Amino acid sequence: MQLKKKRSCASAALATLLVVPNSQMASAKDSLFGVYVELFAGLSTPRNNDISLQSDVASVIGPSVLSVSQNTGFLGGVALGFEIFDNVRTEVELSYQRNGFSDFTASGALAGQPFDEDATFQTTTVFGNVWFDLDFLGSGKISPYFGGGVGLGVIDADLFDNIGSFQDIDVDGAVFAYQLGAGVNFDISSRVNLGVGYRFRGFASTGTGLFSPPFGTSLDGVSPSSHNFIGSVRYKF
Repeated sequence: MQLKKKRSCASAALATLLVVPNSQMASAKDSLFGVYVELFAGLSTPRNNDISLQSDVASVIGPSVLSVSQNTGFLGGVALGFEIFDNVRTEVELSYQRNGFSDFTASGALAGQPFDEDATFQTTTVFGNVWFDLDFLGSGKISPYFGGGVGLGVIDADLFDNIGSFQDIDVDGAVFAYQLGAGVNFDISSRVNLGVGYRFRGFASTGTGLFSPPFGTSLDGVSPSSHNFIGSVRYKF
């Protein structure tokens, strides 16, 4: 009987030695290599709403001023991420932002000219992000987060099309981009969570290299920098 008891205790001890390391390894694997995909969408409000064009060269279009306002638009994207630790995530994000224009006003030689009110400002951006999660009240269900990322923004804006004899004014090219943000995620299940957040997106000076206005004109206020309010859904594999 005692021999049987000893064997039983030895078996239990061996099982404990095998199970505990395995469970620790599984936990480590989950925290170090957790992969997720996130979809997000929301409203994008331009940081600078007003764009103006000025010309003082009579041989081009004559002294004139044209002003338009950028409208609140749409932002959407997808991110592939990795939960490096319990409270640190890294991800690669691809997103698309689109804003329209309104309130066209003109003076001088441009007064009374037809404007393309369907003109848009579009930006496609790739970011590398790092986010830090906080465990609110130790519940594990509500996680405020903050962080940001850097990347590249590809700008495509057809600002003004065929204004009388005035050639098109376009903004095209790739520039350095960055974003800072914060928000809150809510765990719906062990694999799914929903979130709300804010992102500020900034872009390096677009510079004259991206512009194609006619000689003698200048553009002010052209930038896709924006304040963004998003909702998201994330699935953990």
